[in-house]
Amino acid sequence: MASGRINRHWWWGVSIVIILIAAFFRLYQLGTHPLGIFFDPAINGLDAVRLIQRGGHVLFFPTNGGRESLFIYLLIPYITAFGTTPFAIRALTATLSLLNVVVMYAFLRDLGSLSLSVTPGLWYTKWVEKRTQPFLAALGALTMATMYWHISVTRLGQRPILVPLLAVIIYWFFLKGWVNNRRGWFIASGVAMGLAGYTYGAARVLPVILMLAIIPEFLIGGRNGSKRRQVPSLTNLAAFLVTAAIVYAPMAWYLLNHPVQFAARA
Repeated sequence: MASGRINRHWWWGVSIVIILIAAFFRLYQLGTHPLGIFFDPAINGLDAVRLIQRGGHVLFFPTNGGRESLFIYLLIPYITAFGTTPFAIRALTATLSLLNVVVMYAFLRDLGSLSLSVTPGLWYTKWVEKRTQPFLAALGALTMATMYWHISVTRLGQRPILVPLLAVIIYWFFLKGWVNNRRGWFIASGVAMGLAGYTYGAARVLPVILMLAIIPEFLIGGRNGSKRRQVPSLTNLAAFLVTAAIVYAPMAWYLLNHPVQFAARA
């Protein structure tokens, strides 16, 4: 019992260190490094200023190759707080980037117990969950905390930083729904999937990745030895699809009526 408490405290300490490392790389001299701000984040900031000044509702900005609107709306409180400065834009991406590291660590820590639920009779699954999963979770989060791409996109104030954050949330919640056959997790994953369509063009690949991941479960019957693994009910899967479709519907309708804008940046 005492050893378990020590281990938990030790891993809490590890997680705090990883978050501090991530914060240092993302926040140190954020307003001045790099110097100035280049074209894409500047356009996003100007559009956010226009929304502040003029109001209105915009789903898609057709200028600068076409841009989804969620990031620009998220900029509004930061510009209101910090003014029309490079720091305002980078403060948003730094917040999203740090949250991505935290969510990734939580997902990887939870992954061991989820795999144990799927294959409860396998001794090596129990061993991985108890012995190596905390280490692998810390390694994965530390990798993201120090990843050059993740840091550079953050410090440059670019909106693609939203995609990996929502990707982790989508797959984590979907996997929890799959393992537990709980509709609430599928609905939450569907909301995140729908919102991803308002972030950046690369998010259009996320449902394809999910589909490729689950197709084998149906084709091979999800068998594990002589036992058949649980496959969620069609009702719960439908709840995910319907939720994602409802959230994404306004953007889908807009792009259906403006197909050139849909393909411009792709």
